[in-house]
Amino acid sequence: MASATVLAETGDVREAGATPWPRPRDTYDRRLILPGKSKAFYDDLLHQQFWCFGADIRRDDPKLLPELGFSSVRAPEGEQGSATYWAELPSGLSLTLWGFGCLIERKGESAMYISRFSINPQPARVDRPLPHIWLPTHLEGFLDDSALDWHGRITLLIELARWFASYERFCIQSIGTDARQATLIPWGSRCVCPAAAIAEHWDDLASLLLDVAT
Repeated sequence: MASATVLAETGDVREAGATPWPRPRDTYDRRLILPGKSKAFYDDLLHQQFWCFGADIRRDDPKLLPELGFSSVRAPEGEQGSATYWAELPSGLSLTLWGFGCLIERKGESAMYISRFSINPQPARVDRPLPHIWLPTHLEGFLDDSALDWHGRITLLIELARWFASYERFCIQSIGTDARQATLIPWGSRCVCPAAAIAEHWDDLASLLLDVAT
């Protein structure tokens, strides 16, 4: 599979309430059930996080993702889709974040995909190269519910939540809390927490998932 990828332009530059990507039906053999805060909260937090990625990409300076080593690729001329940012993570994992979801991979061993609308983890195949993907439909044939057991999925989801937390702390360190909060202003009533609390909530999810995994 290719290393990590983040879809650059999420399509969120639209009227408030518009949905840039269709909400797919869950097809997983198990649904994630969390204690404490509802799963719905983390689903909404994930959606908000993708808005932040799109805003970061549209930012003129600093270019936050490239500062973390992400490279960019655009969809071929004439094809629908958005630019893609990709990089290897310091943990040794590779991460793929499109505008419609994300993929995290332990190279050659396991991979997991989640839609931007839901933190339910879905295994992805690692036995063949990942093609250029610009739309959710391009993932067909690479998502395989039998490719990874439930414990493996949760383990990768923990790593993803931890990376989201570290990314948000990096953003606040780079541009300041006020500028990060300004990123959320166009998100309006869909905002589930202030910018200063995003990292803490992702850390909380990682802790909850540790209980689920054990």
